[in-house]
Amino acid sequence: MTKTELAQRLEMEVGISHAAALAVINSLAKIVATHVAQGGTVQVTGFGRFLSKDWPGRQGKSPHTGKPVWLPSTRIPVFKPSAGFKAAVRDARSFKEDEAFAEI
Repeated sequence: MTKTELAQRLEMEVGISHAAALAVINSLAKIVATHVAQGGTVQVTGFGRFLSKDWPGRQGKSPHTGKPVWLPSTRIPVFKPSAGFKAAVRDARSFKEDEAFAEI
């Protein structure tokens, strides 16, 4: 699903304009990314958690030359799905959207 398709679903589900749906999606992405980049966690009950994880530096190998290369430490974004989200994906054949995310 693309951002445009997601916006169309929001239009139908919530009854808002396409521009408003895109604004909501863009704002949500910006808010989550900014908060996670600052080391915070964003938890959406029934959906999952967005957080960052420190990745330690390590010795690697250059794919071009085969020589050792130092890969510096960095921070990466992580998404941890909730139990309900995992169950919805696992049981996709019998998935009923209204039941799976009723607690949101």
